[in-house]
Amino acid sequence: MITIPDNIKIGHLDVKVISIDQKEADSIGADGLFCYRHGTMRINVDQHPSQVIETLMHECLHALWSVAAFSSKDEEEDHVTRLAPLLLTLFVDNPGLFELMDRYVIGELFSEN
Repeated sequence: MITIPDNIKIGHLDVKVISIDQKEADSIGADGLFCYRHGTMRINVDQHPSQVIETLMHECLHALWSVAAFSSKDEEEDHVTRLAPLLLTLFVDNPGLFELMDRYVIGELFSEN
């Protein structure tokens, strides 16, 4: 089973990430669920690891959508479903890009100038 973070910061929101099993996923009718009001995200960890990661990305996109306050709720699921696997592919295909981003986040890039 894959270990996922306990919390994720998305914009101004600190989201508590809750691991759920297949039984709970079946009861809510989804492998993942983000709730803006409660600041929680439920992720089914009883899936293949690659599917857990895609579900996590999918729910993070829902959270980003909510934080950004986009108005088109009808299109949200379609956009999120299309973007999640593309972002994961971006991560996998471009490890150097994310190494650069890590260096930026910890301030290493500023010390090079």
